[in-house]
Amino acid sequence: MMKKLGWIAAVCLTAGCLTGPEGVVLVAIDPEPPSVTSSDTLEIAGQVIRSPIRQPLVFTVTVTGGAATVDTVTSEFGLFVIGVPLTKNAENRLVLTARDVDGNVSQPREITVTHQESAT
Repeated sequence: MMKKLGWIAAVCLTAGCLTGPEGVVLVAIDPEPPSVTSSDTLEIAGQVIRSPIRQPLVFTVTVTGGAATVDTVTSEFGLFVIGVPLTKNAENRLVLTARDVDGNVSQPREITVTHQESAT
């Protein structure tokens, strides 16, 4: 069961952070992720924006470091929501990256979340 945790991942992906000539910025509304959760899946939502802005604003967002590597394609406005399965009863060092259609990849952003099962 996916539990929405109410935060948006913050990743600074500026022009100097890419392998190519263009810049990418992943904009955050609330950059503080939970440090501990009992949910098996962490929901991450955000928006990727190219700087300077040019079309298309479609990116692939990849998250590694959980129970499985997951990726998603953003909407035409760069919006995304991705469910990341967590390794149970362990510290999960999640790494987010964004890749544009030209193959430019952002600097990684690490988020550490510890999964702890609820006491029953």
